[in-house]
Amino acid sequence: MAGAVAGSLAVSGPASAASAPRNRVVIGRFVIGVAAAAAQTESRDGRGRSNWDVFADTPGKIHDGSTNAHCTEFDTRYPADLDRLKAAGVKAFRMSTAWPRIQPDGPGAPNKVGLDLYARIVDAMLERGIDPWVTLFHWDTPVWAGN
Repeated sequence: MAGAVAGSLAVSGPASAASAPRNRVVIGRFVIGVAAAAAQTESRDGRGRSNWDVFADTPGKIHDGSTNAHCTEFDTRYPADLDRLKAAGVKAFRMSTAWPRIQPDGPGAPNKVGLDLYARIVDAMLERGIDPWVTLFHWDTPVWAGN
């Protein structure tokens, strides 16, 4: 997969025949898939506190008062979520790992439970014919690492 690019497409506004693209050729190794970020989809269970936890938990930082304490919980629901992706015909999924899950307590040996979770998710993707694309760091930094 080296050299390939993961992308996603979005459509905004009303679609019409006049505005539809006439040429839909995908060139080379361009891959169209879906993506998710651990900081936006995983629960806080089993990981250390992150920069985003601190921000989201500070009153007044998020207008409606919501936090990331209860996300879509992909870390526990991934089998069903991946089944849905397979049923939808998705062939590529870009996910990220949460550094606070891999090293919740500071530098040193990684958290085996966290690494095992990501290994199970990747295995589940492969079992469903979905190519895993893994971003090792995406946004959420452990509090112990500083700002």
